[in-house]
Amino acid sequence: MNNVIDGKLDVHGAIITATASGQKLRLGWVNHGPLNKTSTTSFPNGRLHRLGSLNSSAKAQARRASASSHSNSAIACSDVGPPPSEETESFDDSHTRQLADSLQMDKLSILCLSSDTGGGHRASAQALYDCCVTLYGNEFSFNIVDLWTNHSPWPFCNMPKSYFFLVKHPWLWRLNFRCSEPNFIHEFMFSGYEAIVERRFRKAFLDYTPQLIVSVHPLMQHVPIKVLKRMRNNRSLEQRILFTTVVTDLTRCHSTWFHPGVDKCFVANDVVARQAERRGLGHSQITCHGLPIRPAFSLISKNIDKYELRLRLGLDTLASTVMLIGGGEGMGKIATIAEALSHRLSSSDQLIVVCGRNQSLENDLKNRKWKIKVAVKGFINNMAEYMSCCDCVITKAGPGTIAEALTCGLPIVLNGCIPCQEEGNIPYVLDNDVGAYSEEPEQIAEIVSQWFGPSKIRLGLMSERARQLGRPEATFDIVRDLANMVRGSAVAECT
Repeated sequence: MNNVIDGKLDVHGAIITATASGQKLRLGWVNHGPLNKTSTTSFPNGRLHRLGSLNSSAKAQARRASASSHSNSAIACSDVGPPPSEETESFDDSHTRQLADSLQMDKLSILCLSSDTGGGHRASAQALYDCCVTLYGNEFSFNIVDLWTNHSPWPFCNMPKSYFFLVKHPWLWRLNFRCSEPNFIHEFMFSGYEAIVERRFRKAFLDYTPQLIVSVHPLMQHVPIKVLKRMRNNRSLEQRILFTTVVTDLTRCHSTWFHPGVDKCFVANDVVARQAERRGLGHSQITCHGLPIRPAFSLISKNIDKYELRLRLGLDTLASTVMLIGGGEGMGKIATIAEALSHRLSSSDQLIVVCGRNQSLENDLKNRKWKIKVAVKGFINNMAEYMSCCDCVITKAGPGTIAEALTCGLPIVLNGCIPCQEEGNIPYVLDNDVGAYSEEPEQIAEIVSQWFGPSKIRLGLMSERARQLGRPEATFDIVRDLANMVRGSAVAECT
């Protein structure tokens, strides 16, 4: 472009204009998010001047205008009326789209670091994304990235595969967990990792240009923070990137979850908060909202109608219903437990089996003959609906599923756990009297049979206690805090 905008932005309310060669160009008006409508004035040479021609100072002013307009509302995509009438020359739709695309660079950006080591971290990242969209529409650019898988060389790119190998051999997992906990060991280990992945991590951070990073994985704190610090020292970053952690474990947490250099660490409860303090985090760095769960659980828990839900899902509307969950990967003794339940429960009872991505398990169970009503499902995206129409749930001691069950008021039968980080979840459920624990299929079936029969009153009391422990607003509270941090950072950058 020959005529470069001088870089001065005039902001009147939500109307943004820029000056070039003494003339004003209306870039458009925005409200709570990216450009909704545009109106422009041509310069003498007839060229359309894109926001990309602005210098960095002008771009910063645009971000500041966007951030200040966002701060007054929680919803992103509200339209406003037309701007004050002025003599303007309109461009065709393609030019309008070009200008709108240029303004997208001023979206406030959040980068979420996760890894596919089990379904829990992936689900937490997705929950934060879904909640961000629910609250703010497209105000923020929210990207979920697995730095280890997608931005690391071999062998680090195979980390998820090594996870599944380790959890199938509990003694190896326990050994790995215990040996990597001491600070001097994992700091030495992470320093070596940084030397190998630093160039690729740096490129990822420059590509995504986030104002804030949120980690939902214990191995996504130390190395990224080391890389960001090096980038600041060699002036690769124009501005400081905020770094936050959302701890997705419920009780016992590996030490790598906690880094004293984070701006904020979100934890599930006081038990985890005390662990964070012992690892060097200050009280002001720790916020206790609860575990991030999918927004659907919060929305559906406010107005549960089990009869209507069961009718919509094609289930028996009157049967006592138990859900058996094998996690995202369909792990555990699912088939054996399902068979034990079918032999022990009444013919009027109902079982829902969720096999996750385990296609062979799903096919096997669908082809079996059952003595009770059994609905076999694979990986489902409406878990909130299925959980909310149940009376109790059988699952391993994964923190996310426990948090979701409590939100739905479901008593829980825990049937196993991953060593170390999930072991503490068992006494959490038992001590709060919201469930039971057994790894034996026959005993699990007996527990559920009692709950649906002579212990039905106790089942109702456990359901009330579970609902009291649930934190349905946790994800919304976390995302609101993240949004306010990003907005504050954008405004501070421009002052």
